[in-house]
Amino acid sequence: MARMRNRLASLPWLCPLGLVLGLLGACSDSSETLPLAPIPLVSKNGLLYALGDIQPTLDERCAATPEPGAPAGSGVAELLVDTGTPLTTFVPSESDSARQFPHGQISFRAVRADGSAGGTQFLRCNVPVVRSDENTQQFQLRWDKLPALSLGGVFGGDQLSHFAMALRFSATTATMLLTRGDLATWCRIDRAVIPFKALGGELAVQLADTVITYPASRITVGACVEPLANPLNEGNMTACVSESTVSAALLRVSATLAQLEAQSPRDEDQLSRQRSYQAILLGLKSGTCPDDQRTLLGDLAEDQALRNPAYSVSGTNMRFLISTAIPELLLTQTACRRLTGKACTCAAADQIKMVLPGLNATRTGDGSVTETPDLGCRVKLGDAAHAAIAMVAKQKQLSPCDELARSRRQRYALRPAEDPTHPQEGCLREACLRNLGRDPALLGRRCGYTDLNSDLACNDKLSPVASWIELGGPTESGGVDQLEAVVIPDSAPLWQSINADVRNLSAQVDGIVGVATLKRMFSIIDSPQARLEFACRCGEPNAACHAYRAVTYYTADTCVESDVLTIPSNLGRTACEP
Repeated sequence: MARMRNRLASLPWLCPLGLVLGLLGACSDSSETLPLAPIPLVSKNGLLYALGDIQPTLDERCAATPEPGAPAGSGVAELLVDTGTPLTTFVPSESDSARQFPHGQISFRAVRADGSAGGTQFLRCNVPVVRSDENTQQFQLRWDKLPALSLGGVFGGDQLSHFAMALRFSATTATMLLTRGDLATWCRIDRAVIPFKALGGELAVQLADTVITYPASRITVGACVEPLANPLNEGNMTACVSESTVSAALLRVSATLAQLEAQSPRDEDQLSRQRSYQAILLGLKSGTCPDDQRTLLGDLAEDQALRNPAYSVSGTNMRFLISTAIPELLLTQTACRRLTGKACTCAAADQIKMVLPGLNATRTGDGSVTETPDLGCRVKLGDAAHAAIAMVAKQKQLSPCDELARSRRQRYALRPAEDPTHPQEGCLREACLRNLGRDPALLGRRCGYTDLNSDLACNDKLSPVASWIELGGPTESGGVDQLEAVVIPDSAPLWQSINADVRNLSAQVDGIVGVATLKRMFSIIDSPQARLEFACRCGEPNAACHAYRAVTYYTADTCVESDVLTIPSNLGRTACEP
């Protein structure tokens, strides 16, 4: 027991004073009544929550007779539904001791036009729940100047891991649909599909005289923050390698050749390379691209910076936790300082205060609770030249920003030919592609190498094409769409609790994708299939959003009919969803 107590760590956000994360399953099998239609959510004052209740024992709704003198359940109907909180917790009206109840029940109800609770739409019976040692007046979410939200509990990752949750937003409404999960393979889903591995489950918690372990349920995603804006923009594609760039490089190479030939003694190796460069550039201008010089073509593209910068690596790599309850996009202060030109601190008058239940509160000896708010500063992400954030699926071992750049190159260069009468096009596209496998020094810098066949990771023509969704940056109407993020000090209990739980399995979390970012998309968090599905929302003229499907040539995938990597004519762009 002493060893287990030593494993206890600070609690994650929204877990009540000493309670951490999820629980083991109940002794009996759980059961649920799934909704036939989406469950309306309340989206009010920047906060997102459901109406319902969490009970420690079963009642008639679960075909059980209520126990005489059964303990009270949720004190109010407002429940957070949060993928970022691994524990399902209920909060009574009157404070009581913290305790585990192995046979509880959870329900969500419809929302009437006046905001009150309607009939039951979702019911889950015989599931473990934990009672907070706080009451509803103490267990509140307070964000900036918004009214405090008293909570009856949190529907956490331990329960959400059984379902696929689809979130759909409009200007005034929000809905949640809970299903079993989609068995379709990724290539049959017209969305940006980003696989994930649930993290956490590294700690233990002492609850009264019981030590509880819990499953992994934290969902993280790799992201590239403030990369150069999407060059594949619909109707206005930017060339990866242009004829004007080739002409400028030819002038530079010719000038270098003249200097080398005038030197004494002559550097024959450099002369040979520059002559080869000159011959390739002349071939690009005329539309001839010999197969035996493809390797040298790649070196030329690197040395002479032939590619448009948007097809090269840009932006800052980060890892984000997905939370369906945190109101805004959050960054650690360290992550903010890695960005260019951001004021990661602000004057006291501009700071926002946030109190997360269970994290920003300390219980004193007399039983009262003292709150210590975290203070954050707002920064804007994205501008006329840069997107705000791109969430990217991981292929092999490339970083998110590397993977984003490669996916852009592949979609541009491997798409179907548009003008067969323009022979230069094929060679210009060939120059866009990157192949690092030929250089052992580059392999030593990994270049995505994780397998016996380095070509699969290091060669653009052979590597699977990653899916991604990009938000913010220049809009089609000529404006700029920016995402607002809140920067919180690294010492905040929020970051400490999350990273204590995931650091043994993953890089630390740099931020949280919250409700404000999720509202910009249609999203499905499919925990049974361990994948995120994102699509841009239709009819958002002042927003910038671009989403692309994955593409592969693996014939083992049921949707792939060829062992040649081929990009579809629409570049794999996904359809928007209302």
